[in-house]
Amino acid sequence: MSIAFSKVIGQERAVTILGNIIKHKKIAHSYIFTGSNSSGKTLAALEFAKLLNCDAAGCDQCLSCKKINRFNHPEVKLYTREKANISIDLIRDIQRSLQFTNTEAKYRVFIIEDAERMTKEANNCFLKTLEEPPAFTVIILLTSSFTGLLKTIISRCQVVTFQPLSYQSKFKIIKNNPASVDYANDQIKNAIITAGQSLKDAFSFLANSENNLNDNFMKVYEHFLNNDTTSNMQREFEKLAKEKENFSAFLTFFLNKVKLDDLKIPENKKRIENILKARKYFERNVNPRLIWAWLYLHF
Repeated sequence: MSIAFSKVIGQERAVTILGNIIKHKKIAHSYIFTGSNSSGKTLAALEFAKLLNCDAAGCDQCLSCKKINRFNHPEVKLYTREKANISIDLIRDIQRSLQFTNTEAKYRVFIIEDAERMTKEANNCFLKTLEEPPAFTVIILLTSSFTGLLKTIISRCQVVTFQPLSYQSKFKIIKNNPASVDYANDQIKNAIITAGQSLKDAFSFLANSENNLNDNFMKVYEHFLNNDTTSNMQREFEKLAKEKENFSAFLTFFLNKVKLDDLKIPENKKRIENILKARKYFERNVNPRLIWAWLYLHF
């Protein structure tokens, strides 16, 4: 694995594919990186851009790598969605940039996040770009779904699939982040469980850990397991019920915590079904206290 791709955790298959592309110098004009949110697509795209332009396998030390790391390389651009959809104006902006020749990059790289959110007009405009791709230019579409992309666009791109991150990969990513140095392993574990598939949400839960929300979730969970109906359990619940977002996060935590336990236990399968029902009640604006009582009776 190259120096650059060593940063992409939990995506061995995708990294191998991208590494072979560089190794055999079979660079396509356009790629689609597809996978769930927080699976590492953006990081992989940026590291791929480094490898395309670095003489030392993505060294992170040369001027090109440093500029990409600082997001100020004039010919490696990351486009992030600022509105509900990606408009034709953004695609036209890319087309204007393509009219110029490379000045300091071997390959110009354009990375578009949430590409499935392109409007119909943006899709058609982008298709024209793919039909006449300029030399030494790579366009990477990042998407969590092919819905919203023209089939003709998909057929002209090389697709690289990113798998959902495992619990172990998420833990490693968070643990390796300098911002997480002060967090205990149990805090990280609970944040991952609470966030479900979203690594971004896991970092958010950790950032807000000063309010002891994750600890509160764990206490309530333990009360449930111990069939505790005392005032202690009621106090912990009252802390959750004050904020609607907290109760929603608790249901997600509850669901993922049970899933991590042994699913061969019959009780856990039934518990998962009931937690999902509780979530539906919550989405229908049923009072959290009523949901709480129902869930306790059916746990």
